[in-house]
Amino acid sequence: MKSLCVVVFIWVNILAVWCDQYASETHRRRQERSSPQSRTVRSTAQDSVLMESTSYTDANVARDREIELRRQAKMFKTSSILSSLLQDYDSRLRPQFGGEPVEVRVTIHVDSLGPISETDMSFRVDFAFRQYWYDKRLEFADQSNESITLSHEFLEKIWLPDTYFPESLSANKHSVMVPNILLRLSPDGGVLYSCRVTVVSKCPMNLKYFPLDTQSCSLLIEAYGYTAKDLKLSWKQEVDEEGQPKEAVQVAESIELSQFEFIPDDIITQAFELKFSTGNFSDLQVTFKFERTLLYFVLQSYVPATLIVKLSWVSFWVDPRSIPARASLAITTVLTMITLMGTVNSQLPKVSNIKALDVYFGMCFFYVFGALIEFSAVCYLDKNRQKSNARKKEAEKVAKETQEAEQNRLKVLKEVDGLAMPSNLNNNEDILIHRSSLYSTGLGMNGMGMDQQQPLLNNNSSQMGSMGLLPRSLNRTMSGTPSTASTAPTPGNVSRGAFNRQSTFDETTPKKSNSGSPPSSLSCWSNFDVLKIDNYSRVMFPSTFLVLNLLYWGAYTNIMNTVTHADAEQDDHSF
Repeated sequence: MKSLCVVVFIWVNILAVWCDQYASETHRRRQERSSPQSRTVRSTAQDSVLMESTSYTDANVARDREIELRRQAKMFKTSSILSSLLQDYDSRLRPQFGGEPVEVRVTIHVDSLGPISETDMSFRVDFAFRQYWYDKRLEFADQSNESITLSHEFLEKIWLPDTYFPESLSANKHSVMVPNILLRLSPDGGVLYSCRVTVVSKCPMNLKYFPLDTQSCSLLIEAYGYTAKDLKLSWKQEVDEEGQPKEAVQVAESIELSQFEFIPDDIITQAFELKFSTGNFSDLQVTFKFERTLLYFVLQSYVPATLIVKLSWVSFWVDPRSIPARASLAITTVLTMITLMGTVNSQLPKVSNIKALDVYFGMCFFYVFGALIEFSAVCYLDKNRQKSNARKKEAEKVAKETQEAEQNRLKVLKEVDGLAMPSNLNNNEDILIHRSSLYSTGLGMNGMGMDQQQPLLNNNSSQMGSMGLLPRSLNRTMSGTPSTASTAPTPGNVSRGAFNRQSTFDETTPKKSNSGSPPSSLSCWSNFDVLKIDNYSRVMFPSTFLVLNLLYWGAYTNIMNTVTHADAEQDDHSF
């Protein structure tokens, strides 16, 4: 508490000292102001400042007044000049009427180019259209030799050339916010008429090399009513600040197009006359050249088509037995290629020329369709191979069963006959001779006592007949059918019985069957490996496609270079 009181006491003393100093200083200033000397000095300084400001204000007012007087005098003089010029002026008659044709010199400053439409075969250009001519009726005297810039309303009072754009599809003058028109009169009678115009003009295109082409679009200017005897159009040759000649057609540097690249060094200007039934008319023509940018079409057309072709080659690595997978892949690539071709061609005019892009699309479609045909061939050949193998196995099985049946039939016949065959009878011919001798001696089946063999035949006949192991003659004998063998052998019928017996034996003799070997048309497919077709396709399709791509790009690059040089020589020859 004590320390707080000490601090407060110190601050109170400091505040009192400061108040005393402020009071003494205020008193001293009041005394200085009240003295006569100080009042004199102050009044002198104020008077000098006032005098200087008054003189400066008077000078500005005088200068502004002088400028205003000069402006009013110039305006009055200009109004008087215009009134005098239009006093006897007839805007219905051209300058130098009845004499030499009036020469209208033209310059163009292109502000924008494009878009360029292949569908309509047209291009759009926005430019400042400037016309210069002399009209002696508009000469006036002016010591300053200055031109007079007038408003667009003055155009209705003077003569104007009737120029137009004959090949334009649409054209309009800009009038936002006011008509974009410049009119300037020179003391020597020169007239400058400039207006901003947007023209959509025809541009006939040769799409033979699309999209590797270079197009030339021309803007034509012509006099509509005045023939070449009354009006002559020409390009004005200007000179820049350094004394170098300037082109009559100037193009802004900021021009950019979406699918084309403008070539500013190849602008061609021409002046000529066209003959019509109504007379000869003066014409001007400016030609712009555009080189198509290939990157857009590479990304949108060439690359997708190439990828579709490569996608169709995937089927060469798919198992031929996976028919749904290969069929869907082949058909999808074909339909995708057709869709891509239709999409690109829908954006182009329907012309009969075969374009460079059509050639590439046709090549790609050929490979895609070829992959589909290869798949069909592989499936067909594989199916024939399977059929050939199945028929071969079936033929081998039938041959084996037939051989076993023949062996069983021969064995049963031997058992049925029950004849004591010598052991040295090994082949069928010996058996046949032995049986013939038995029949000739009356010891055949009937001579040896058929009753002894009848039980055996009765027991086995049904089983052998159902198995197809008995010959037809023996079946007939066992079934009770009358036969010549049932009678006693006679010298006349022994030989007949031997013949019949030989025929029966021949039927039971196994023969070599041809059914075991498949036909020659099937044997070639049974040994053919269809997988080799896929192996060959994996190499042939990519290699030939690469070769054709090299030929395509090399040929069209060479053709375009040749066409460019020919056009340049033709332009030089025309000049």
